[in-house]
Amino acid sequence: MVYFLNLIYSVVDSYLIGKFTYRAHLSGSAFGLLLLPIFIVWILICGGQDNVGTDYPAYIRLFNGESLDRYEPGFVFIVNACLSFGIKGQAIYFVFYAIGFFFLGLVLRRIDIKYVFIFILLYISVSGLFNNQLNILRQVITTYIGSYGVLLMLDNKKFRGSIIILLASSIHFCGLLFFLFFLNRIVAALNKRRMILCVLCALILSFVFTSEMLNHLDFLIPNIYIKFLNSGAIESRSFILKITKYLFVPLYLAALFKYDKDLVLSSTEQKLFKWGIVSLCLRLSLLNMTIISRASDVFLIVSLYPLLYYFRYLYLKHKRRWGLAVCYVVGLYFAKVLLFPSAEYSYQSIYGNFI
Repeated sequence: MVYFLNLIYSVVDSYLIGKFTYRAHLSGSAFGLLLLPIFIVWILICGGQDNVGTDYPAYIRLFNGESLDRYEPGFVFIVNACLSFGIKGQAIYFVFYAIGFFFLGLVLRRIDIKYVFIFILLYISVSGLFNNQLNILRQVITTYIGSYGVLLMLDNKKFRGSIIILLASSIHFCGLLFFLFFLNRIVAALNKRRMILCVLCALILSFVFTSEMLNHLDFLIPNIYIKFLNSGAIESRSFILKITKYLFVPLYLAALFKYDKDLVLSSTEQKLFKWGIVSLCLRLSLLNMTIISRASDVFLIVSLYPLLYYFRYLYLKHKRRWGLAVCYVVGLYFAKVLLFPSAEYSYQSIYGNFI
């Protein structure tokens, strides 16, 4: 119930903010202050998790200073800095989520405030990041930071963007994948037909690209994943687990069919739309493998942009279809957190019976 109420609160609050302030020229600090109540609720929910997800016990040990030498320098630096100030254990969760949501706020700042509520709706109900961060903390913090670096790079601020991406990579090495955005000229050449073809090919790969095939591609795989491959830890996902990912593909295809016909996109938005489709394809292609697919999840925020522009179009032009699309994604999230909750979708809190 906590997760679903949070979705309603976050979307309604951000909608009201956009409705009453869209005419104002907000500074970055003013924008942040307006969204601060939402971020505080998010930090309290996420930081207050109690044994949610399989990685929770491991992170508590790390946050007490155990076995830190095996992890990336940025992550270790933050934990050690917290420990030096007497912040340890569960409390460090709050620190990491504060950092993550700060960078997510920088991402939201680049969206027209009237439509931030749409992005938040998609962020919680479609991407799964809000819930997944309760388990894969380092990867998700890297995703927040690196996504902001990507926006800078696509804004032709490549040096600043590269610094931010390196910062993200110091939390989790998979952040280095954000340097793929240097291939922007190749992605810019994609048209609607090519993007649809890419999605269809990715769907096929999600069935046929298995862990056995990786034995022939080990020269392309980081050593840490080679260890998992040789140990047999990389297993194929069952079809039932993949269904939840496939359920959103029709929305992407609907966005693609509207791409060069009805969607009105700026130059930057066109770049983000195309990269969003590429991100979706990368994630779908690796969907059949559990551990390795986590690396491609760093593109989850970028993959939301095609849906953001499609939902914006529906909101402005087709209220009925907009309502149906919202009910669809909210209904799927409702099923995850209330009807069939498990793992990071089943919330337990350090606050006891208060929430």
